[in-house]
Amino acid sequence: MKSLHIILILAALLMLAGCDSGVEYWIKNDTSHLAWVRMEDSPEIELGPGEAHTFKFSTAREHIFNSNVTREVELWAQGETYQMVYEEDGELRPTDSSEFTMEAGERRTGYLTPNRACFKVVNNSDKTVRRAELRKHKDGEEYFEANLGSIAPGESSYRRVPYATANNNFYYTARITFEDDTELVYGDSNNILSVDEMFLITLNPPSE
Repeated sequence: MKSLHIILILAALLMLAGCDSGVEYWIKNDTSHLAWVRMEDSPEIELGPGEAHTFKFSTAREHIFNSNVTREVELWAQGETYQMVYEEDGELRPTDSSEFTMEAGERRTGYLTPNRACFKVVNNSDKTVRRAELRKHKDGEEYFEANLGSIAPGESSYRRVPYATANNNFYYTARITFEDDTELVYGDSNNILSVDEMFLITLNPPSE
């Protein structure tokens, strides 16, 4: 009888110990440019093209008296050519984060798949940019698309922008205006951006 008691106690301890706890979320940057991710209160992680990161969070341990343990998590992600979206009323709308439920022991994967183009200005000059304006050209008309605003020397700024398709063809130009009112114009009719492509302007100091 004593042996039976011991066996029952051991079996109960094993059931209480359980086997599943914690959650993991593996995420990879499938774009050709930089992306940034964080989950919950974790620090922001920069992912280069093709890089991945695993987030790990604790949960209560599942056992016979505490099954179906879950944890609500929030993922925040953005990239130079990636925009997180959600569907509402049949339309895709931009967002910066997504909340979802994970079960104890669950290992989930995610991919940042490019869905935008990008306009980026890197100011390596010794002058402050006052305006960095992007213009879209379509069917002989010119439209304002974006303004990156002020960019100090040594700084950069970017904006995700629409990309051209076979059914929606257009090209971009950009006008850079410095604080001394000097202006530079970039781009032409060949500057057609596809998904995951970047219109990159690097401003360098004048040659000696």
